[in-house]
Amino acid sequence: MNRSAKSPAAPRPSRPVFVCAHVSEVYGPVQALRQYLQESGFDFRFLTHPFPYTGLEGSLREDFRGGRLVGAQKLRRRSPGQGRQFLANLASSLWQGLGRRTGWTIGIGNLNALAGLALRALGRTERVCYYVIDHTPRRFANPVLDFLYRWVDGICCRHCDLLWCLSDRIRQAKQERGAPANRCVLVPVGARLQDVARVPASRRRPQVLVAMSHLTREKGIQLVLESFSRILKKAPRARLEIVGTGPYEGELRRQARDLGLGGSVAFLGLMDHARLFRYLPTCGVGLATYTEDSDNIAYFADPTKPKEYLACGLPVVVTRVPWIWEAVADPKAPMGVAIGYRREDLVEACLKLLKRPAFHRRCRSNALRFAQELDWTSIFNRAFDEMRARE
Repeated sequence: MNRSAKSPAAPRPSRPVFVCAHVSEVYGPVQALRQYLQESGFDFRFLTHPFPYTGLEGSLREDFRGGRLVGAQKLRRRSPGQGRQFLANLASSLWQGLGRRTGWTIGIGNLNALAGLALRALGRTERVCYYVIDHTPRRFANPVLDFLYRWVDGICCRHCDLLWCLSDRIRQAKQERGAPANRCVLVPVGARLQDVARVPASRRRPQVLVAMSHLTREKGIQLVLESFSRILKKAPRARLEIVGTGPYEGELRRQARDLGLGGSVAFLGLMDHARLFRYLPTCGVGLATYTEDSDNIAYFADPTKPKEYLACGLPVVVTRVPWIWEAVADPKAPMGVAIGYRREDLVEACLKLLKRPAFHRRCRSNALRFAQELDWTSIFNRAFDEMRARE
C-alpha cells in the first residue's frame, strides 16, 4: 500500500489558539485537529465537553506549549438534563477562554463558537472560527431547545470571522443562515494516512464485512444484520464484524441472536485509532448504512467512517445519504456500491463485492488512489493558511 510522505506543517501563528469542542468516544475531526496542533508545535488550550449520549465522565482542559502537553485538568462532571449540561458547557468554555489572550478561538459547534464571540467582545481573543462538523434542520425534538439552537447558530454564522465547513452541503446551509460566502471555507474530513498499516495480501480477509459505527438507530446497523442473514445463504464464508458501541447495542445483539447469526457475527466494541488502522486493512468491505431521514446529520456532514474505509483500501457499500456516495459510485472509477436504504439493495451490493474478485480489486485500487487526497495534515495546512490570510 503506497503512502505519500507526510505533508510539512503550516507555519504556526504568533498568538496561542484556544479550541473548545464537544466530543464522543469516536475519533473524528476534533481529535484530528488536536493531533495536528500538537504535532505542528502550536501553543494552544484544548477544552472538550462530552456529548450527553456518551459514556465520557466530564470536561477536560489541556494546555500545550510548542505542541508539548504542560498541564491537564478534569474540570467538572456532567450535569443532569440535556439543556442544563449544554448551558454548563457554554459557561465552562467562556470561563476557560478568559484565562489567557489568544489570537484565534476555534469553536467546534455553535455553542462553543458563541463562547468565542463573547471572548472576542471581552477582548480575550482576536478572532473566532466556527468549525462546523455537523448540521441538521432540526437538532432537538424539544421545540424550545431547537429554536434556541437555531438562533445561536444564526448568530455564529453572521458574526464569526471564519467558518470551517465540513461539506459543501453544510457550507450552503450556513450561508442560508446568514454566513457571508467569503467567510465559508471547505475543510473536509481526512485520514491519517501514515497510521494505516501495510497488510500483505496473505493477511487480508476479503470475506469480512465490517460495520464501524456509534451504535444508534440512525446508523442503520439493524439493516445490516437483517441483510446479513440473507447474504450468508449465498456466501456462507462471509463474516460480519461490528466495531463500536452505543445506546442501541443491546437491541442489535438481541437481533443477531434472534436471526441465528451465531459465530458469523462479532461485536468487537470500541477500538483506539491506532488499533483501528491496523485492523481495518485486514477486512474486505466497509459498510456505511445511514437511514434516509431528512433530519439525519449524515446528509449534511462528511462522515469519517467511509473515508477511513477508503484510506484503508476497503471498497465501500454506502447508502445514498452523505455526499460521499457520489464519489463511491463514480462509474469511471468506482470505489464500491451506493444503495438505497433497503435490504434487497444491501444484499445485492455485498454479494457483488464478495463474489466478484475482479470488481473488488478495481474498487480497492480506486479507493487507495482517492485516499491520497485525504491527508489530515494537508487539509489543516490549507485551513490555517486561510486563517492567517485573514489576520
